[in-house]
Amino acid sequence: MNTTTSIPNFRQIKSFLALARHLSFTRAAEELGISQPTLTVQIHQLEETLSVILFDRNRRQVRLTDVGRNLLEPLEQLLTDLDAVMNFSNDRAQLRSGTVRIAAMPSISSSLIPKTIRIFQEKYPGVSVQIYDIDAEQIIEMVKLEQVDFGVGMKVLPDREIIIDEFLTEQLCVFFPEDHPLQSKKSGKITLKDCTEFPLILTNRSSSLRKMIDRELIESGLEVQIAQEANFMATALAMTRANIGITILPNSAIGNGSTKGLDYAPVHSPHLYRKIGIVQKQNKRLSPSASYFLKDLNAVAQENKMFTENKNKNS
Repeated sequence: MNTTTSIPNFRQIKSFLALARHLSFTRAAEELGISQPTLTVQIHQLEETLSVILFDRNRRQVRLTDVGRNLLEPLEQLLTDLDAVMNFSNDRAQLRSGTVRIAAMPSISSSLIPKTIRIFQEKYPGVSVQIYDIDAEQIIEMVKLEQVDFGVGMKVLPDREIIIDEFLTEQLCVFFPEDHPLQSKKSGKITLKDCTEFPLILTNRSSSLRKMIDRELIESGLEVQIAQEANFMATALAMTRANIGITILPNSAIGNGSTKGLDYAPVHSPHLYRKIGIVQKQNKRLSPSASYFLKDLNAVAQENKMFTENKNKNS
């Protein structure tokens, strides 16, 4: 017998259980859909692997040995467990079940992500999708801790644990009521200076968007009247609709259902845009479900031409 350590395989166990049921090589081979010589080889290999004799056989009959009878229940359980593993793996591979977890910036979570979820779940209804609507720094942390499959955000600081693939560019736009004085300047180029002539509704100071705008204001030597601060784009847009002020948000807000009754225009500046990337952990492969979701997300982004603005178009 073989004295090296090895593990019985799926076919060997199925062959053993079929022969144990029928105690006939002919009937067991028929059940398994294999030839009798193949069945004999499988049984012999299993006995070699376990270093025991499982059957007493001669020309007249086949009988389980005491060892074979003692191993019958454990091997039945092992086959059940292997079946469960195979079914689980196949379900994941065929996208019949599973979960995709994504961390995304609010501008993406409120625009591209909902459309992608609808398209994805129409094709793969058994796969659930969990979205974490958080800021850029939190996205990086969740990806590093493997709490999500991938993130959609911005590069904050150099980090060897993550990779960021270019995804899209968001240009900043000013949103204002349809009867606002800025309406008359839409035919030209609206600048940040034009925007500062009116009370502004900006996102909170910790957001990457606010930091970008504050930096541009300082570098341009512009003063601004802050009417209100908002945590969410929908809140900033609602305040704008109520004539509290105007707001500057990424162009992804255009696809947000909260822009009804508002008009918008790009803010022309070589700096008021931001690169958005797909954030993944270094050397970590995406699951099949996450890979297909990302593929659909890219397709949705390409369909939304508002995301194709770039630095050269701002000048």
